[in-house]
Amino acid sequence: MSNKHILAISETADVLKVIKLSLQLTAGWEVLTVNSAKEGLVLADVSRPNAILLDADMPEIGAPSFLQTLQANPATHHIPVIVMAESDRSGVKRQFCQLGATAVIPQLFEPTHLAKHIAEALGWPWPS
Repeated sequence: MSNKHILAISETADVLKVIKLSLQLTAGWEVLTVNSAKEGLVLADVSRPNAILLDADMPEIGAPSFLQTLQANPATHHIPVIVMAESDRSGVKRQFCQLGATAVIPQLFEPTHLAKHIAEALGWPWPS
């Protein structure tokens, strides 16, 4: 597997720990974590990750505003964003994808399958 750099954004420290460990152990990816959407926008601009994993329920800047701001910045508009949302209804997926998200996955994810779901959503190769 190639070495990918993922930026994970969630206000929940435990969720960030699980994401980081999961992606490091199952895929060998480097993972940066932040618990603030504002900080995530700055870090995305500075670090230029291969992808962003964004919790849909961020308090200060919601996922829609985050996506719009990321898309408006020429330096970050190309970074794919996967939104972790509580609901996987098609209307929720459509809303986030219309705002620029590449994919939407459930907030309640299986840690051992998270990297594979991300790779599939982004079209990255995954070993059989």
